[in-house]
Amino acid sequence: RLRCDWSSDVCSSDLTSAYIKGTSPFDLTNSTFTRQWPVLEQLFAALQFAHSLGIHHGHLHPGNLLIDEQNQLHMTGFSLPLALYHGDQAYMSPELKQGQVPHISDDIYSLGCILFHLLTDRKWHDGETFESNSPIPAIVQQSVSAMLDPSPYSRPGDLTELKQTFSDYANGTDRKSTRLNSSHTSIS
Repeated sequence: RLRCDWSSDVCSSDLTSAYIKGTSPFDLTNSTFTRQWPVLEQLFAALQFAHSLGIHHGHLHPGNLLIDEQNQLHMTGFSLPLALYHGDQAYMSPELKQGQVPHISDDIYSLGCILFHLLTDRKWHDGETFESNSPIPAIVQQSVSAMLDPSPYSRPGDLTELKQTFSDYANGTDRKSTRLNSSHTSIS
């Protein structure tokens, strides 16, 4: 839970959350990208909102994504200290694995890992690629690859165009452009 005193611009977080009835973890197996898009769209929107406030998740992985009975996404584990991280390290950025301070670029990397897993039915590992005969459009492959760039400075810094690319793919819309947004993450 995030509590903010807007009069002094001071925010603090608690390690508490509301009880959410009937939730289950986000399942990347036995599903298709198109079927999971409504939840992914909520994930993109939640991350865009958090990032607009300068807040990063820092530990994004499927176990921190809970889906309720109405197919609504609930994210848990926001900004937990690394010492409390018990998630799958396959979704963790190289910087976090080295013990660096979490940043928005880590969320983008982790989201790329989730998307790669959902699109290929394989967990992301350094050096993984899409199969050469993959039916996944080049723009989608390029977008995921950019999110998984080993350098946080080379990853896309904004989720807006990425969200549109994946929305187009999920909805079967053919985008003629194969250009990625050239904005990069600014590490401060």
